[in-house]
Amino acid sequence: MYNRFITYRTGDDFGLFMQSLGDPSGLLRNTIEGSHYANHFSPIYEILVPPTQWTRSVMPLIAAQALAGVLAAPGLFEIGRRILPVRFAFGIAGVALVYPPLVAIVCGDPYENVFAPATTVWLILAVCRRNWAAAAFLALIALAIKEDQAIFLACGALIGFWIASSEHDKALRTFSICLFAACVVTLGLYLLCIRPSIVGSVNAWPAFELAYRATGKGSDPWRRLLYLPLILLPAAFLPLAAPRRVLLLFVAPFAEIMFAPNPAVWTVGTHYGGAWIGYVLVAAVFGLARTFTRSAMLARRALTTAIALSVLSLLLINVAGSEAHVGQTPHDRDLDRILVTRLPENATIGAPEALYGHLWKRREAELGALQSPRYVLLDMNMRSLASTQRMIRQLTTGEFGEYRPVWHDDGVVLFVRANHFVRIHPNMRAEPPP
Repeated sequence: MYNRFITYRTGDDFGLFMQSLGDPSGLLRNTIEGSHYANHFSPIYEILVPPTQWTRSVMPLIAAQALAGVLAAPGLFEIGRRILPVRFAFGIAGVALVYPPLVAIVCGDPYENVFAPATTVWLILAVCRRNWAAAAFLALIALAIKEDQAIFLACGALIGFWIASSEHDKALRTFSICLFAACVVTLGLYLLCIRPSIVGSVNAWPAFELAYRATGKGSDPWRRLLYLPLILLPAAFLPLAAPRRVLLLFVAPFAEIMFAPNPAVWTVGTHYGGAWIGYVLVAAVFGLARTFTRSAMLARRALTTAIALSVLSLLLINVAGSEAHVGQTPHDRDLDRILVTRLPENATIGAPEALYGHLWKRREAELGALQSPRYVLLDMNMRSLASTQRMIRQLTTGEFGEYRPVWHDDGVVLFVRANHFVRIHPNMRAEPPP
């Protein structure tokens, strides 16, 4: 991820998250959403606000993203060694480290979903150990990741209550009831109190509309049908051998993905996979254990196959973006210099996604030209990117106001707005022409 950042290959959401972490108000404000809480309940980012503002660096977020991905492996090992020989537990933990959907969200923009797989794994481990204090703490962490975690955990609590009732397990039943209540309260507070206090209404939820109300091209049934085999293949279909009660935990997060009309949600390699990755990996552990009880040789072959298929998938689909160069080019270093020394202070600056991520320290930095910023910054060396092409077309047509170039430097052009144009973003004020 750090190499993507220094080589200007980050997406628009990277700038959004970094700008949110740099916000001193405590509301994770950015110039795209207004406040990140308008779209998602993700107070887990608040933990990263102090180190980000102290260091004025992207490294705390990138380090947290990498650590979150790696932490799933030791959790799986601890689950595995309870029901498997140690060498098999090590092997299934190794599968997690090369499992393509997990690698993809670790190498992509730092979405909140990157924290979900490890948290899910360790929460299930705490329940298996009957360490209720640790389980309660991890449940709170999960609820702070994203609002849909409340739905997943509530479904898990119902499953836990069913198991506890059938086995007369009073401790598990009590924990399940408390967890279900915490999920209902968290989701209710966010939807009915926190979000309306920020946006002024209980409707018009862009995140919901983007993921679950999209229509048209998002209805390809074959891609939808292929989604499940594609996520199970790198795990050698071991999750399907898990006990029914383990597989039930996977139903809610998988249903969220499969019922979404937007194809980006059910595309392998996108950050939405963070919802179910932890459950699939835990199911793989239990599936391997059941396979081992039948045949140690079969379990060994299945584990070897899972590792080989995961590595092969990484090479074929290239989720880590390894086709790009490693390290900065001379032009990347020129961009670093330009962004530090040549931009006007205290003025709104619109930029395409790759540049927006590097302007996160500026509270006035904006993605694109939609809000009619006073200045627009473009790198003509990136004209092959769709976002740059779109902005060039907008400037050419005057869609968001008339702009004229101020200076050119190594293919980088700064434009200034030449006429008054009313800004349409509800959180931004109209600016007079320069």
